[in-house]
Amino acid sequence: MGLLWLLTGLLFMVSTVLNIMKKDTWPILAIIAVLVSQILIFIAWKDAKFGTIANIIILVAAIIGFASNHFENKYKEDVRSAIEKSQTDSEIITERDLEHLPLAVKKYLAYVGVVGKPKINNVRIVFEGQMREKGKDWFPFTSEQYNFFNTPTRLFFMKAKIKGLPTYGYHKYDREGASMLNNSIRSTILSKLRRGCMQQMTFRFNKDLIETARDMAKSQNRGLNNFIESLV
Repeated sequence: MGLLWLLTGLLFMVSTVLNIMKKDTWPILAIIAVLVSQILIFIAWKDAKFGTIANIIILVAAIIGFASNHFENKYKEDVRSAIEKSQTDSEIITERDLEHLPLAVKKYLAYVGVVGKPKINNVRIVFEGQMREKGKDWFPFTSEQYNFFNTPTRLFFMKAKIKGLPTYGYHKYDREGASMLNNSIRSTILSKLRRGCMQQMTFRFNKDLIETARDMAKSQNRGLNNFIESLV
């Protein structure tokens, strides 16, 4: 019996180390440890019954961890799939690619030096910040967003902690529609959008790209604003 208790303790220790190392396998190991531990507690119920409280806490944490890992892995899988679909032979931007654009846009693109550069298939953007609901405390978050151009797609994944509990959000937009997944309430809100809504989402998608490109250009050349004002 003593060896079984020792084995259970080792399982808990290993799962803790894996959790610190952010390995996806820690929840499974923790659940196994809880099951073995609880069997031993039932056998020695009179002396070990209060260990059930600790097992319940660990089990809840492991279930949340397992669900969160599965949730994030779905996002990573979608990113990998989108990257594979977007991989094409690199094309170079030429003056001819700009001929159909408005004069102000052509001047701007020539100013930032896009001619002769490879065409971009996708971008990755990372954010850090704080959020809150009205009247509530601020909470920190990090997020990662992928935008794909050939087939308009936006994949946005956010991690946050609200009152110590992990809260993840995943927004996906592609030609099939848009979905918002939120693991904090373990619910999925999925809506297929009509063409009009798709156009609005596409407008927002393109607007995000323009704003991102403008911000990147600002960081490289502080005189860009003066140039844009001269075109207006």
